[in-house]
Amino acid sequence: MTKKILVLGRGPIGWNTMEHFLSHRPDWAVAGASRKAPPVATRAHYVTVDLTDRAATMTALGTMGDVTHVLYTAVLDQPTFSAAWTEATHIETNLGMLKNVLDALEAAKAPLENFAFLQGTKAYGVHLGPIKAPARERDPMHMPPSFYHAQQDYVFERQRGRAWSWTIYRPQIVVGLCPGAPTNHISAIGAYCAISRELGLPLRFPGPLRAGLVELVDARLLASAIAWGMSNAQASANQIFNVTNGDVLDWQNLFPRLARHFGMELERPQTMSLATMMADKGPVWDRIVAKHDLQRLSYGDISGNWMGLDYTVHYMALQQPPPILSTIKIRQAGFHECRDTEDMFLAYIEEMQEARYLPR
Repeated sequence: MTKKILVLGRGPIGWNTMEHFLSHRPDWAVAGASRKAPPVATRAHYVTVDLTDRAATMTALGTMGDVTHVLYTAVLDQPTFSAAWTEATHIETNLGMLKNVLDALEAAKAPLENFAFLQGTKAYGVHLGPIKAPARERDPMHMPPSFYHAQQDYVFERQRGRAWSWTIYRPQIVVGLCPGAPTNHISAIGAYCAISRELGLPLRFPGPLRAGLVELVDARLLASAIAWGMSNAQASANQIFNVTNGDVLDWQNLFPRLARHFGMELERPQTMSLATMMADKGPVWDRIVAKHDLQRLSYGDISGNWMGLDYTVHYMALQQPPPILSTIKIRQAGFHECRDTEDMFLAYIEEMQEARYLPR
């Protein structure tokens, strides 16, 4: 029987996983679903549906009785981290979305083999304070509440007595290109460099002078890990896997390379809130777009989530010990891909320049 993956959510993880299967797994059928349609064409069978609407979800997924594998990346975010991880109504909403998907596929009699979903370092409590380093999959989750707990408990209980398995992937900070998805450190840092240059400023790392190490994961590498897991049920069934690029990033090593790439002078770090300092830079970005004949994207589309980048370069950069994940388990299970994180940043920025999303 032909395998068919259904990807829920069109952020960097969902989009790049769809593209990975379309490009590298021609023997698989690929479907996607999200609240809004992708801003660019895709060869995947795509449906738009609000997963908080149970009736709409049952209808939209009711025709997908041939789905064998699911990647669930959908999340309803809140403006602040505290609300996103502690409010009971928010937790119940995200749990309800996942329930609706499983109910719809079961009603459609889909021959489900694997239900994969995403967590992250917040499962270990990185948003609360320093965590054990390196964090391992066998370590306990942080004290609830969070929708990670609610979703995990629900999936574990629902899977009992059923033929399908679950797999949880816990990536570090995910970066990568995704059409129309603003939560992206790559585009935010590229825009920060371009705007600093346009203002005649040197490049300054906006975090602390003594920033610690951080791990990231390329969305394309994560997509490859997910594809590996879905093709190797004997290794991935009912397992949790940390996923990272395989190295650590020192911001003080990356920013000199960024300065050289953009032809800028480099100054010492200057701690600032990007959410505050970049809030009024939309007109500067519009000037850059006109000067360099760039793609006509809005400032919000290209700049990304300044609050999220602040979180990474301020809060996480000062944690001691730094939030480091062990990836021994997934490597021992058979997935060995890795990526140089500094090279990844520069390669993605060049890709965005080639596509005229960033100036050269």
